[in-house]
Amino acid sequence: MKTPTPVNAQTRRIREKLSRCEPLATSRRRILGQIVLCEGCCCGRTDKGFKPVPRDWIKQQWKDEKLNKSVQLTISGCLGPCDLANVVCVVSPKGMKWFGGLQERWQYGLLLDWAKASRDAGVLLELPAELNRYRFERFAVGCGSAAAPYSPPPVEPAEPPARIAAASSGST
Repeated sequence: MKTPTPVNAQTRRIREKLSRCEPLATSRRRILGQIVLCEGCCCGRTDKGFKPVPRDWIKQQWKDEKLNKSVQLTISGCLGPCDLANVVCVVSPKGMKWFGGLQERWQYGLLLDWAKASRDAGVLLELPAELNRYRFERFAVGCGSAAAPYSPPPVEPAEPPARIAAASSGST
């Protein structure tokens, strides 16, 4: 018989929440927003003729300013669209804003200054107007005259799996 692997406290908490059909989203930090910098198949690829993404510089600035506690910075693989190389996505509770074609360090500096000001204010502030010219719509919205916006079908409340329902009712 195989000896069971010991379970740490976090795994135990997750299993307990699952058994009670509770949501797992229990982050202790209250992040205001997130900036995702693409460094994928084209972004930052100088060998393909694109400007470099100032990855090391911005990561060091974020660390020095302790910004990840309020505005998280993520360096990602390909976000697409590759024709707008050096893509950035700003994620907030209100949605996502996409920027492309960032070529200079000062543009990334605007994002850094915005993140610092937002941290200091305790809320996400408006993004700098200087970035508006780099903004694009990532996904097709209302394309064509007859296109209706997508709305997902209504979702019926999910029943917990039988084993979870049985466990919560006390039967085996």
